[in-house]
Amino acid sequence: MVTDSHAIQRWSTTDVDATQRLDYYADAVSSAVDPMRVHSRVGATFDAWVDSIEVGPVSLVHGVSPAHTCFRDSRDIARSTGRHFHLILNNGSPWKVSHLGDHLVRQGDAILLDSARPYRLDFMQSIDNVHLKLSEAWLKQWIPDPAGIVGTPILSDGKWGGALTAFMRQLSPEFVSQSPLPPQVFADHIGALLALQAYALEGRAPPSSPGG
Repeated sequence: MVTDSHAIQRWSTTDVDATQRLDYYADAVSSAVDPMRVHSRVGATFDAWVDSIEVGPVSLVHGVSPAHTCFRDSRDIARSTGRHFHLILNNGSPWKVSHLGDHLVRQGDAILLDSARPYRLDFMQSIDNVHLKLSEAWLKQWIPDPAGIVGTPILSDGKWGGALTAFMRQLSPEFVSQSPLPPQVFADHIGALLALQAYALEGRAPPSSPGG
């Protein structure tokens, strides 16, 4: 793992022997995201990297890798240090999600996952993920009851879903670290757009401020 002067953490499978690459990647995503297991048929040729940076109260993770499957079950949940929500957008290709139902998530769409519940993520082709790790306390300032939005694809051609996914596609650890804007500004935009999406699903107006 490498940490640069802008507080970006990077894991790259090129740093380890080919026989250790998949295990190394699994450890990297477990460290950057939550404990989970990873399976891939690629094996020794698995070539991937993961970057992570703290964006105020939010963690921004960007990963590029070949096809693989991530599993998180009750054993992984028991090893976790706390509850988080994960907002994920794959720029690379469509992917399958099993989490409170089965979904085919289109390329460029997003979905919110709850780490307190099991999931299976099937990345069937190329992966270029924008992944936002949100603490439970922070998210509930914006969405008091996240259950209504968890596990439902957020469509890139939807009204507020389009705004949220367009904003997410511009995010990367490098961009955030070099931006003149304070990290809190990015976090507030994420929270506000998620709140608009959630309240639109419920057919009512969002609160005027976090926790309002």
